[in-house]
Amino acid sequence: MVQLYLHIGMHKTGSTSIQDALEENRGLLRESGILFPDLGDNQSRVLNRAFGTSEDAAQDTSRVNDIAERLVQQLKENPVDRLVISSEALFHYRARRRDALKSVLDRITDDVRVIVYVREPIAWATSQAQQHLRHGRITLDELASQTATDDGRRGRSVFPRYRAGIEAWMNAYGPGAMDIRPFGSEHFVGGTLMSDFCAALGAPELARKLPDEQRNPSVSYEAILLLDRLMARAGRRSLDDQPELTSALARLPGSKFSLPLELQRRIVKDTAEDVRWLREITNAPLFADRAPESRMPEWNGRTLDALLGLMIKEKPRESAQPWSKILRWPKRLS
Repeated sequence: MVQLYLHIGMHKTGSTSIQDALEENRGLLRESGILFPDLGDNQSRVLNRAFGTSEDAAQDTSRVNDIAERLVQQLKENPVDRLVISSEALFHYRARRRDALKSVLDRITDDVRVIVYVREPIAWATSQAQQHLRHGRITLDELASQTATDDGRRGRSVFPRYRAGIEAWMNAYGPGAMDIRPFGSEHFVGGTLMSDFCAALGAPELARKLPDEQRNPSVSYEAILLLDRLMARAGRRSLDDQPELTSALARLPGSKFSLPLELQRRIVKDTAEDVRWLREITNAPLFADRAPESRMPEWNGRTLDALLGLMIKEKPRESAQPWSKILRWPKRLS
C-alpha cells in the first residue's frame, strides 16, 4: 500500500518553494518511487475549489470526484510507494473540509504521515505582515493596532494559531501520524528547507538533485514604508493599478523589517499557550524564548542608490535637463 505524505504548511514556511520544486521535478521524484500528482493546477487551488475556501462553503462534488479519479489513475500508471500532497491551505481546514478530504484519501491508503512546519511566533508574524503590507491588504497603522481577535476572518491576522491547525489533523490521523518540524536553517536536516523536506519523505538523497530556492523573498523595511506611503496617498487600489512600480519597490534592498514592539509583545503573550502545547506534544524545546526587539530603517547608500536607479531613466547630460525627462514616474500620485 502506498504511503501518503500530506504536507499542510503552515503558511510562511516555504510551502511555495517546496511545491515548485516538486512540480518541476515530477520525473525525478518518480525515479525515486515518489508521486507528486498532477491535479491540473496548484494543489491548494484545486483542493479549495473542490472542498471550499471556508468551512461554510459548499463542496463541489464533481471536482471532488475528479481529484479522486486523478489520484487513482496516476497511481495505477505510476507504481510508487510514496504519494505527496502539498497545500498550505490544509492548515486552515477544520472538521467538515478535513473529513471530506480524508474520505477521498481513505480510498487510496490508510498509511498517512502529516508534515507540518512551524515557525517561531515573531518570525512568522513578521513574514505574514510583510506579505499583507506588500499587497496593500493592511496599512502600517492597522498592523500596529492589531489584536489577536482582529482580521482573523479575512486572513490578515499576524497572530499564529498553531494548535487549531495541527490539532484538526491530529484528531483525524492520531498523534503518531504527525511530523511537526521547526522552520529555520538552524533546525533543517542538511541546513536547507528542501534537504529537510526530503528527509521527512525518507528520501534524503533527493536533496542533492532538487533546487532549493526562496520563491517569496522578504521585503525591506524601506520598501514597506514606501509601499505604505504610496497606498496612503493614492488609495488601496494603487498597488494593484501600478504593478510595475510596486514590484520594483518590493525588491528594493535595505534594512530587515521589524514589527512594532508593542505588537510583538501582544503576539508573544497571545501565543504562549499554543507554544507550551507544541512543546508538550513534540517533547522538544521549540522556539527559545526571546525578548522582542525593534529595528529602524537605515536608508543607507545601497538603498538610496537602488531607489534612485528605479527613478532615473538615464544620466542627465546637462544640468538644465528637465526632471520630467529623467524620472521614470513623473506623473503625480495624488
